[in-house]
Amino acid sequence: MSLPIDEEWRPVVGYEGYYEVSDQGRVRSLDRAITRQDGTSMRCRGKILKQHLDDSGRFQLGLTRDGHGQTRRVHGLVLEAFVGPRPDGMEACHSDGNCRNNHVSNLRWGTHAENMEDRVRHGVYARSGDYCPAGHLYDRVYFRRSRPIRFCRECARVRQRKTRAAARAAALGAEVRRP
Repeated sequence: MSLPIDEEWRPVVGYEGYYEVSDQGRVRSLDRAITRQDGTSMRCRGKILKQHLDDSGRFQLGLTRDGHGQTRRVHGLVLEAFVGPRPDGMEACHSDGNCRNNHVSNLRWGTHAENMEDRVRHGVYARSGDYCPAGHLYDRVYFRRSRPIRFCRECARVRQRKTRAAARAAALGAEVRRP
C-alpha cells in the first residue's frame, strides 16, 4: 500500500496526544505508555487505525482515552481538526455526494437541508426520483423496521376510494334486497 504524498496530520480534538487525523481522512494512534490495571507500564506503538462502515455507510472508528472508549465518524474528526468545531445546527456535508470520501477538500459544515439537497443532486438519496409502478412519484415513503415496505400515497388514496365505493355498493345492494 502506497502512502499519500504530502499528507498533513493534526491532533484529534479531545484526544490530543493520543490520536491524529490526516487531511486524507486517515486516523492514527500515537506512541504512548499505558498503565495497566495491575500497575505495570506498557509501551504501545502508534499505528494507522482500521475504519469500519456504520449502518449508513460512513466510516467510523473507536477512540479510547483513560479507559473510556467512544465511537466517532471520521468525517467529523477531519472537519474538527482542519476546519474548526461544529457550529450549532450544522452537520458534515460531503461535496461530491460520496460519504466514504473523507478528504478535507470534500468536506464542509452545512445545515441538514443543504445536506439533503446535496444527496438529491448527486443521486445518492434513496428516495429521490423513484416512481411507483403506476407512475406516481414516491413523495411519501413509509418504512417498517421489521421489513422495509414503501408505498405511494396517491396509489393508497386510489385503493381507499375503491374500497369505500365497493362498501357503499354492497350496502346499497343489501338495502335493495330487503323488501
